[in-house]
Amino acid sequence: MPNTLTGKNYQINLFLKLTIDPVTDISEIKDKSKLDIKSFTVELNNKLAETYGLDHCEYHYEKIPSRLFAEHYLEDDNPLKDYKFYCFDGVVDFFSVEIKQPLSLMSRSYNNPDFSIADISFYRDLNPPKQPFSRPENLKHMITLAEILSENYPHVRIDLYNIRGKIFFGELTYVPESGYTQWKPRSLDRYYGDKINLRKLR
Repeated sequence: MPNTLTGKNYQINLFLKLTIDPVTDISEIKDKSKLDIKSFTVELNNKLAETYGLDHCEYHYEKIPSRLFAEHYLEDDNPLKDYKFYCFDGVVDFFSVEIKQPLSLMSRSYNNPDFSIADISFYRDLNPPKQPFSRPENLKHMITLAEILSENYPHVRIDLYNIRGKIFFGELTYVPESGYTQWKPRSLDRYYGDKINLRKLR
């Protein structure tokens, strides 16, 4: 795949596009006929030219060639939930569930693998949901998939979606929140830091 995008060489057929929004970095496009292809192409090419990871000391991303991915737009009957599984050496320790909404309306819970509430949070975190999230019927399958995807990684976060019982892959996150978020309580920083075993990588 080339590292530039031109409107005449590619048929752009997207509901979701990258933006310069510093919070979400995405915006929804419900009506593709109103998309300004020319400015959109310029915007994407500018994103491709960025040295991703430099601003937040995530230097490992510099080794990955920049690419564009077009994905199906995911919709659910309710606001979309993002399931983020925190894995250590292929084992899910806990996961978060958050509602994909504008930042002011977003909420997040932290759960143990049995879906009980985990005694975990971060400073300046999102608010917990007003009503507890319901447990997905196929949660065990989601955990199995997360553990398969995280095999041989000292630590990685596996992001999944679950829409009407169908599981969709989101991403692998090697440095959640760029490593800046502070654990609450702070003792968890050492606890989870000790779980990251880098000896196997030598």
